Amino acid sequence: MKICVYEEVDNAVLKWMTCIRNNNLPISGSLIKEKAIYFAQKFGFIDFRANSEWLDKFKSRYNVVFKVICGESADVQENDCDTWKLNVLPKLIEKFNPKDIFNADETGLFFKCLPNKTLTFKNDKCFGGKHSKERVTLMVCSNMTGTEKQKLLIIGKSKNPRCFKGIKSLETNYDFNKKAWMTSLIFEKWLLDIDQKMSQENRKIILFVDNCTAHPRTLSIKLKSVTLAYFPPNTTSKLQPMDQGIINNLKVYYRKRILNKVISNLEQRTTITLRDCISEVSKTWRSDVTSETIKKCFFKAGFTNENIETDIEILDVQREWELVHCDGVTLQDYLKIDEDIAVYESPTEESIVEEVRKKENPDEFEEEDDEEEHAVEQSKLTEEDILNALSVVRNGFRQEANVPDEITVAHIANILLFADNVKLIVMICIVLTGIILLIIMDRDQAGPSRPKRACVGKFPNEREIQLLLDSDEEDNLFDFDDSGSECSVGILCDENSSESEDEVEVPNSFDDVSNCVTRPPQIVWQDNPNLQQFPFTKQKQLLVPIPGEGNPYDFFRFLLDDTFLNLLVNETNKYAEYEFLRLAANPRSRISLWKPVTPEEMLTFIGLTIHTGTIQLNRINDYWKKHHLFNLTCFSNYMGRDRYLLIMRNLHFSDNSVDSNDSDRLFKIRPLIDYFNNKMNNVYYPGKELSLDESMVLWRGRLLFRQFIQNKRHKYGIKLYMLTEPNGIIIKFAVYTGASDDLGGKGHAANVVLHLMDEKLNTGHSIFMDNFYNSYDLAQKLLEKNTYCTGTLRANRLNTPKDVVTAKLKVGETVSKYSNNVMIGKWKDKREVTYISSEFENDMVPTTNRKGRETLKPLPIKQYNKFMSGIDRQDQMNSYYPFTRKTIRWYKKLGIHIIQMLLLNSYNLYNQYNIGKTLSLYDFRIIVLSKILPKSEKPSKSLSIEKHIPSTHGMGGNGRNLRKRCQLCYKNGIRKDSTYYCDACPTKPSLCITTCFQKFHTQ
Repeated sequence: MKICVYEEVDNAVLKWMTCIRNNNLPISGSLIKEKAIYFAQKFGFIDFRANSEWLDKFKSRYNVVFKVICGESADVQENDCDTWKLNVLPKLIEKFNPKDIFNADETGLFFKCLPNKTLTFKNDKCFGGKHSKERVTLMVCSNMTGTEKQKLLIIGKSKNPRCFKGIKSLETNYDFNKKAWMTSLIFEKWLLDIDQKMSQENRKIILFVDNCTAHPRTLSIKLKSVTLAYFPPNTTSKLQPMDQGIINNLKVYYRKRILNKVISNLEQRTTITLRDCISEVSKTWRSDVTSETIKKCFFKAGFTNENIETDIEILDVQREWELVHCDGVTLQDYLKIDEDIAVYESPTEESIVEEVRKKENPDEFEEEDDEEEHAVEQSKLTEEDILNALSVVRNGFRQEANVPDEITVAHIANILLFADNVKLIVMICIVLTGIILLIIMDRDQAGPSRPKRACVGKFPNEREIQLLLDSDEEDNLFDFDDSGSECSVGILCDENSSESEDEVEVPNSFDDVSNCVTRPPQIVWQDNPNLQQFPFTKQKQLLVPIPGEGNPYDFFRFLLDDTFLNLLVNETNKYAEYEFLRLAANPRSRISLWKPVTPEEMLTFIGLTIHTGTIQLNRINDYWKKHHLFNLTCFSNYMGRDRYLLIMRNLHFSDNSVDSNDSDRLFKIRPLIDYFNNKMNNVYYPGKELSLDESMVLWRGRLLFRQFIQNKRHKYGIKLYMLTEPNGIIIKFAVYTGASDDLGGKGHAANVVLHLMDEKLNTGHSIFMDNFYNSYDLAQKLLEKNTYCTGTLRANRLNTPKDVVTAKLKVGETVSKYSNNVMIGKWKDKREVTYISSEFENDMVPTTNRKGRETLKPLPIKQYNKFMSGIDRQDQMNSYYPFTRKTIRWYKKLGIHIIQMLLLNSYNLYNQYNIGKTLSLYDFRIIVLSKILPKSEKPSKSLSIEKHIPSTHGMGGNGRNLRKRCQLCYKNGIRKDSTYYCDACPTKPSLCITTCFQKFHTQ
């Protein structure tokens, strides 16, 4: 579809036309052009011309069909319903499976409504005004079988309600607008999300909706996997499954949950926030609205001909109602309070313009936070209430805290909750500080022998509190002076107190009180460099000597030692034994041929697996084929195909018999991860410069923590965080398993860095990272542990100086700021790059690019490019000879990848510490494989025939000799059975005694 220059005008006209036709009003071409000119003027398009050519292109562009009639409140024609059920509906759903037939509808909900407010809300359709904050709109959607209830969409008034503070995720989808109801923009976004989800699942569904103005028919052209179908006008109360009881069931169960909450808090005022509503209505939708109820409603609406009982069970809430009901309010009033609440509006011309602008520039139309979510009611406590509460607290502690704890705590909570005066909050904090000091002194220094204090602690009285409340100047906050007292601020002094009274020494100023609280140092950015310097206290070296002669095989076995092999052997044998006991009842199962694997055989298995990366074939079976195009005897000489596949099937790295920690998603692979990290930490200490980045292990299957990274060679897979040297040696790695693991959640990037650098801190290392990890706060944490960091930085990170972010630079220019031993700068090459360093100043130094031209770059950028290549180099080397195979078990693929990492590390260590010449990765692999798979002559078949004596297969159950197919005849294409076989041959072949037996052993 061709997009015109004045797209905003087109969108506005299209929406206006839909609204007009929904109201059954006629539209002419001249009226369309007149409205187009009106909207163009609103958008500021002075060059727009609404001529006949524009009108023709507009009609062609959007293929508009003006037959929309909106209205559910009109009289329902039974004949129209029956005709649609018999003639239209079967054709719409005939190509769809019942699980792919969906219905969605909106409904309003007074989520804060309690029984004592029912009379207030009754008969209120809530088109706006004072109740708009008390309601939300729900979008409810389910399939015909009830097995796939889509996540609810809740539409509220505020973008960021205060009750959402600190919440990482919600149980439902959430959107907002000023009136908390459905709009075409919200419906379009919700529908496109459903369409994308179905596309990912390779499904085609049909979704039935009513024909309100918030459901524009023009959306159909944007959908790939969803077919949008509309109910006939004025029939949804009879034809829409949601209106047959699903929504009513949802609301009744929600009201029951609210009543139970009121009952459990009868002695306190019960409040329902939007966060509570989302939680409760989500639980209701998931747990209380059953699939049977949904099936019955679809049957009642005529979607199926199955014989289903249509009586829908309505929850009995009479018992709960009798406990909390109010006079003059019936249960039906409470349950049906929001039955006719409006969920959409007919847009005006002004609202159409605003909605189109919001779609083009959504950031300019953000709603403010809801200021009333924290309040228990609309009104706040009065100053008199606050004074009385403070008096209770003061008198209670004066009388040795004889006031019950819950009363005291409740008054303190009320004060802090409703205090919107900054000075009052500060004063309350001083009062509570004095209370704590008084209690400590009473407990620790009680008795007449305690030394006298210069100042007697006293709580402020009502007059003093009132003066604080009435004061308009912050300077008067601590001006209360008691003549005859040595302290003039803080806890106020009583000049008439006796000397025998308990005395408390308190700070003489608010600054003294604030010294008790740790505050973060203020960040002041300046132009002068002030970076800290500390030495690298370690040395790059092998911590243990290489055993043997120091050849490539010795380096490989140095990292992949007997401990690693024994771990694989023990866990593989345990798992195979478990599988044997589970499947041995089937004699045709391959596991019935299992024999325990030995360390030598496991090493051979690893060698063959590595060799599959040297000789790459598409299928694993091809390595054992006898076809003349394959015939790789190097594999069959060392291990049979069935034996190799059997070991691969049972390959295991952890003990399943041990109760696993449910929170550890890496239980299956954890021993190998720990082995690798401990091994590298014990045998090798890296140099000063380290790099940290992500790597991916390809995995396209279903996995809870599968990730997508756009710029990686394998975009989908298991994400590994790796700490490496610039030459590609992997020092330590961690597997990301989602936000719920130890490294996930808030501060995830910093947690990863500190975890991987745990054993390398406080030694003067320099770590290079990209903008995913770097931040000013992380740089400060690393500096505290004598560790530098350098790398790119996201401009929107916290504490990034605004002067750097907003600076306008020309090509080659740079700007930087320094604070607390950290430098943050920006440099423009082809584009602007923001970077951070705690080691290098922002000096411009000469560098040579790939074309040999010398240019100037900031020193941090030059060092970052020089030392940040470790992970990319490791990925590059692994891509040359990969030997990971497709398996149905993710942990096997990751385990084989760890073996590949050990092999690559041994190669890099060999080239570093080998006295002779360096080797290529290919030559290194060949030498290692030659040791693992040594050349050996296969036993010749020309052995003396005297050593091979024929044996018979024995007698069968019918008393006859057992016969099996002759192998030699079968090779020659002849079907012949024999009762004899050779017991001396490893495969015990069945052979004809006349000619084949001798020929088989002499060829």
